[in-house]
Amino acid sequence: MTIRIDGEWVVGHGAAGHVIHRDGCVLVDGETIVHVGPREGIAADRVVGGRGHHVFPGLINAHVHA
Repeated sequence: MTIRIDGEWVVGHGAAGHVIHRDGCVLVDGETIVHVGPREGIAADRVVGGRGHHVFPGLINAHVHA
């Protein structure tokens, strides 16, 4: 089963560092992230809307006190 998580801002990582995608998505197949980037043309069994939200794939816990 594939799940597409849409976000107004999606932060991924590329060869040169962090990449920010406006109106992007994260596609998960089973337990594996298979796509981070533009959402156009990305089909999925289930879509989770994230309008107005940031999506950080792979981030486990963003709550820290430095």
